[in-house]
Amino acid sequence: MAEEATKAEEATKEEPVTKEETAKDADGDSAVKDDNKASEATKSDDKPAEESANKDEAAGDDDAGDDSKEENVLPPSVAPDLTANAEDAAQTENFQFNADIAQLMSLIINAVYSNKEIFLRELISNASDALDKIRYESLNNKDALGAEPDLKIEIIPDPASKTLTIRDTGIGMTKEDLVNNLGTIARSGTKQFMEAIAAGADISMIGQFGVGFYSAYLVSDKVIVRSK
Repeated sequence: MAEEATKAEEATKEEPVTKEETAKDADGDSAVKDDNKASEATKSDDKPAEESANKDEAAGDDDAGDDSKEENVLPPSVAPDLTANAEDAAQTENFQFNADIAQLMSLIINAVYSNKEIFLRELISNASDALDKIRYESLNNKDALGAEPDLKIEIIPDPASKTLTIRDTGIGMTKEDLVNNLGTIARSGTKQFMEAIAAGADISMIGQFGVGFYSAYLVSDKVIVRSK
């Protein structure tokens, strides 16, 4: 009987231990599994924070990209409007370069020169000649200067439209001057210049032959001449 009582007491002592283990295992699984779940829950709680941080970094990168785009935005165009009005456009006439000028144009357009910047010197030189002519004419005719009493040359670079405008307040050209001086009538200087180039002369000498205007085609696809 004493042994049975002892066994009963031992069994009674072991039961609380089992209950405690059951109490620890809230969902009926092992305590180890519960610990793993708690760990997984902690990790899952960390993910939103990481995702939020990544989103903030991405947003920061986007903002940096927007700033760089804003820096690359070109200012509004400042180039003069050279669009012809409807009346002038209706009177448009087309002319072809004569053979010598066409050959000169081909030479300039297809040639490769390292000093293409000479075009600017030549166009400024032409503008200066126009100022000299109107200054001389104004000595005898005070009205020659018209609404532009100041003699000046303006150089207007415009990155937005990728143009360079050279504008002066000089003598200007009539329709006949434009036709005669821009390539429909042969000029002695054209052939002489091409002969000089064939003999080894440098293109920088183009102004000495009176055909410096054509150096503009060293750097441009299109040249617009507007005269008062």
